[in-house]
Amino acid sequence: MCGWRRCSPGARDLISPRNRQAISECIRAGLSYLASEQAPNGAFRVVVMVGGPGVPSGALASPFVTAMVLDTLHVLGERFEAKRLARPAVAYLLSEMEAGGLWRFYGRHQVLPYDLDSTAVTLRALGRWGEPVDYVAAAKLIESQRDAGGRFYTWVLDQSSPLRSLLVDPRSFLLRLLGEPRSLFRRRPNVIDPVVNANVFGFLASVGLAAPETERFLVARAQDTGALDGSGYYVHPECFAYALSKACELTGSSHALRVATAAFVERLTRARSLEWDTPPFLTIRLAAASLRLPGGAVDLSRTAEVLVGLQRPDGSWPWGEAWAAAVWPAGTSRPLYGSPALDVALALEALGRCATS
Repeated sequence: MCGWRRCSPGARDLISPRNRQAISECIRAGLSYLASEQAPNGAFRVVVMVGGPGVPSGALASPFVTAMVLDTLHVLGERFEAKRLARPAVAYLLSEMEAGGLWRFYGRHQVLPYDLDSTAVTLRALGRWGEPVDYVAAAKLIESQRDAGGRFYTWVLDQSSPLRSLLVDPRSFLLRLLGEPRSLFRRRPNVIDPVVNANVFGFLASVGLAAPETERFLVARAQDTGALDGSGYYVHPECFAYALSKACELTGSSHALRVATAAFVERLTRARSLEWDTPPFLTIRLAAASLRLPGGAVDLSRTAEVLVGLQRPDGSWPWGEAWAAAVWPAGTSRPLYGSPALDVALALEALGRCATS
């Protein structure tokens, strides 16, 4: 779609003026596609797949996806007029805020309770765009949702009794009462997910709050070979790499976390290089993670060339599953979730970093 001229040997990390122009053309085409994916209320959607990867069965507006897209748009700045997409996204997210600073993955009209993942990424995205939210109060609420080891839960839940559930989250309680009353007396699973913890840690660091126990958990997970297998809610390890790289941008992150993250990204990159059938959307996500790392040794020219080559004629990029249900009915396929808008936004972010490096 865009005219890319391959660099001469020895021109590693150099992007010629002509190729910078190609990147700009790709970004503008991608933003046009992203605009077509944005709902009139500013939301971006998550696609539900219950028949396996690549088999969509529906789509729903998602504050989480919208916040992730909004965060990437900040990289593009004024040059590409990203504000025309950011302004309605901010308005949508503010309209979805509940309980003084909590969000739900599917929004306020769905049965799922508040979750720390949606809340953390939304607060950080709104902070990047300078929105006047009480971030300290929200952070204090988030800090109360930890286990004895200092790791953050995924869901904001009160497991003690249905009455306490009513007080903590009345909307979710009433929806469950009307739709599935027996669920009020079943203990909901509350997975400790490393990606969720990385996103929460990143938000807390962005407002100057330390979480040393969480950071130690993230360092240990990054060093664990099991991290290459994904996590409870996130299907692929690229999501962990990206969340870690976002946390490492901040001055609140330690040298140990930055070293562990860089090593994890390098290990994942090496593992993917040995595969002959890595899906293109994972290549995009890994590029976005690598380019966020402070001082990362990335071949900018080659990375940009790959991303430019993966763009489709309509301005989009390949997309795929990102999340999965942690619990699902026996005898059925595990539900998967993805977002074309999010994978396009990650490609745009990566190209934006290439263009400005």
